[in-house]
Amino acid sequence: MPQVREQRLAAELSTAKRERDHYLAQVDRAKAVAAMAERRAAKAQQQQQPGADGAAEGKAEGKAPRVNRDLGQRLPKPDPALAAKGAGTGAAGGAAQPRELPDDLLMMIARTKRKREGGDDA
Repeated sequence: MPQVREQRLAAELSTAKRERDHYLAQVDRAKAVAAMAERRAAKAQQQQQPGADGAAEGKAEGKAPRVNRDLGQRLPKPDPALAAKGAGTGAAGGAAQPRELPDDLLMMIARTKRKREGGDDA
């Protein structure tokens, strides 16, 4: 029986600690929200102070200018499958050169495409 009582007390204690931590977190959050609202109100009041002529200018100047950031993207790596096929061609970097298709194959592709689109086969 003493073990059951100790376990119950330990459970109560952990529940009380959890509730205390939750309460303190909520208090901190409320303070942060109040500080943000105060800063927002001060900023709005500061923008309205220049007067009627400066109010429109203040809004336009209040926005931060848009910054274009160059993210410095990496160059694509060569495809190993294409590099193996193009290894005998001596292409720089192992990239395969585009192949030219014969004219009769191109005509056959064009005719098939026209048939699908419903055009005449002229």
